[in-house]
Amino acid sequence: MNTFSITNGANTYTFTDIGSLVGFEYPDTRISIEDVAGDQSSVYVNGKAGNRPLSWQAVIHTKENRRDLGKVARPGILKTLKFTTCDEVGALPALSLQAEIEINKIVMPYRNGRSVALIEAIAPDWRFYSQTLHAETITTNGDDTVANAGNEVSDPIFTITGPATTITITNLSTGQSFVISSILALGVVVVDTHSRTVTLDGVSTFSIFTGDFFKLLAGDNIIEFLVTSGSTGATALEVSYRDAYISI
Repeated sequence: MNTFSITNGANTYTFTDIGSLVGFEYPDTRISIEDVAGDQSSVYVNGKAGNRPLSWQAVIHTKENRRDLGKVARPGILKTLKFTTCDEVGALPALSLQAEIEINKIVMPYRNGRSVALIEAIAPDWRFYSQTLHAETITTNGDDTVANAGNEVSDPIFTITGPATTITITNLSTGQSFVISSILALGVVVVDTHSRTVTLDGVSTFSIFTGDFFKLLAGDNIIEFLVTSGSTGATALEVSYRDAYISI
């Protein structure tokens, strides 16, 4: 990796000497098996991506580095791993990616000076995401193409501002949609499809939401924004997302 760092709150540790072993493995798979009624057998239903194991080697040069790494690796909160791939510049440009991880093991022999550490971690979300957060604005009763440049589905966040009583947002590329309704004076509605939450002016509410927490496909997605009643012309939609990758 060309760059490699972990951030935990206000603390960041940058690895300046990465070993040859960087194990960004394929994610674990959760397999669903269903019993067949009236038969002494079972049938495969599906497989879903699970956690992604991560591991790497690094050279720790000083005791201060050891202590800084320990502070960043402190358990209890997900850390942000950021890295840049080693792709050749040109036909396949390097990618600046990130993932949310928890470190579950550090093997770092105590020495008064340079030592080699092995770090193992788990990413609950199997995807790597672009470090760039995209934001697309779609006008009332219109549509726009939202491009996920990765090779895996991505979970967008929809932020709706302005007055309306009934709003329909549809991914025309998949046919999935959701409706926001029963609002007399719309403030700010945020639909987070990753956490599957809906808030109105920062307060959680599901009573105004019906439909799908739909994803963005890899490639182009045509997102339609319809306000069927209650708009004064000031209603707006912002779609924020990151390009998502299953392999790099």
